[in-house]
Amino acid sequence: MQGDPEAAQHQQRENQHHDARADQPQLLAHHREDEVVVLLREEQELLTALTEPHAEQAARADGNQALAQLGLIVIHIGYRGGSMFRGKNFYNFGYGNLRDYPLADCKFAIEQLADRYAYIDRDRVGIYGHSGGGMMAAAAILTYPDFFKVAVAASGNYDNNIYTKWWGEMYHGVKMKVKKDADGIKKYIFESKIPTIMELAANLKGKLLLVTEDMDINVHPANTFRLANALIKADKLFDMMVIPGADHSI
Repeated sequence: MQGDPEAAQHQQRENQHHDARADQPQLLAHHREDEVVVLLREEQELLTALTEPHAEQAARADGNQALAQLGLIVIHIGYRGGSMFRGKNFYNFGYGNLRDYPLADCKFAIEQLADRYAYIDRDRVGIYGHSGGGMMAAAAILTYPDFFKVAVAASGNYDNNIYTKWWGEMYHGVKMKVKKDADGIKKYIFESKIPTIMELAANLKGKLLLVTEDMDINVHPANTFRLANALIKADKLFDMMVIPGADHSI
């Protein structure tokens, strides 16, 4: 038997509401403060707002309630840039800011939910993500190191400059420059430089677990190795697990 999730709307700073879903233990002790786990995704062309008809089934399939039964408050947040069903301005919010766009909404929503529900412990917030969500989980703990205490980042595209080219070009953008050669002939150059998670490595304070597979043909393991290398250079302690023979679908 599964507990009933809390459906909530939180107000973003620009007075735009966002939908959130919080799964809680079936036998919730409201006198006790529970840890928070945030689940992230970043597949912009697939992600729907939490008010869409099949969102309930999708959240169940992701194992939110099963995770909550471990004594956690599990939160799914519909951040700006995540859903095409909320209109063009909402969907395009992350354009030109592919690394950082959902993080402020995620943190702000947790803070509002913690203000509303006393049993949510804002001092014990963890975050998990896979693929694009893994990239965002790592970005979150490195951008807000005093807020997110633990992160599990799996198969993340931490350097979108070496990830599938169309992804960065579509969701971050391409700049066109015009230059003239020695003969005065115009040449058109297209550039795309996306901020990386490695640039934030020195900010790590909490506990970070990186997971990758050595047979991943979607997000190359080099993404994880580059982030690990940056963390080592920054003299940061972290955990890492490489799964032999596994592909992107772990």
